[in-house]
Amino acid sequence: MARKPSDPRRLYSMRETCRRTTLSESTIKRLIPEGLFPEWHLISGRRKAFYADEVDDWIANPPPFDKLLSARKKSPASAKNRRPPPGKK
Repeated sequence: MARKPSDPRRLYSMRETCRRTTLSESTIKRLIPEGLFPEWHLISGRRKAFYADEVDDWIANPPPFDKLLSARKKSPASAKNRRPPPGKK
């Protein structure tokens, strides 16, 4: 059933989005900047959520698996910027 323009959009929390997509929170956060997952939306001071219709569309038509894998291989921080484990230099 299509949403009427006057109907409010449903929202999914991160927990609900993870449950529906079977992806982890870290995977979703890694896919968003790559443009491979719908953006979060600020709904109040510090609270973010996903529009349910965008997540449901992503579930119905996910990006090709090879793009998901390439996003997974990219590290958010380069190895040279990481701190060594405690006790090692």
